Amino acid sequence: MRSTMLRVVAAAVALGGFTASIFTSHFFFLVPAIVGLLLLATSFSEAGRLTETLQAFLRQTADVRVWGAPLPVPSGATITITSVKALGAGLHVFLQVGPSGSSNHLKVAQPSRVQVLPQRLAIESAAYVQWAGKRLPRVTGAPALTISLDPSSSREPPKSVA
Repeated sequence: MRSTMLRVVAAAVALGGFTASIFTSHFFFLVPAIVGLLLLATSFSEAGRLTETLQAFLRQTADVRVWGAPLPVPSGATITITSVKALGAGLHVFLQVGPSGSSNHLKVAQPSRVQVLPQRLAIESAAYVQWAGKRLPRVTGAPALTISLDPSSSREPPKSVA
């Protein structure tokens, strides 16, 4: 959500919601106001900018490392990037472990100092990183997240074994 028009609409919804809440004393108008502010904040965040860039990584297998260590997945399991989203200052990457595994959630809170190359993403700093709802321990000097695409990876969706 980076277009100027969408930012203007989100700001108008937020302003309208707050104004309606104040003038009518009906606090349910705060809900669209808060949603509008969240969308606006997302559009200006580093995470919001990254989601557009990382669309090229979708449906590709990758080596994913958090704080320099591989993700805690079964040995030899392939990791496929299924979705990339942003909410506020958080980057949310959904990864499929194995050919028929379910999608797992990787959250990078407040990513900064980001380097994106055609086959690699490096996030040098983050407030924290979570994998499947569990915060992973920080390692000083290691990048918060690196994703290196498998050069033989295709953009075809992974096949499941029935």
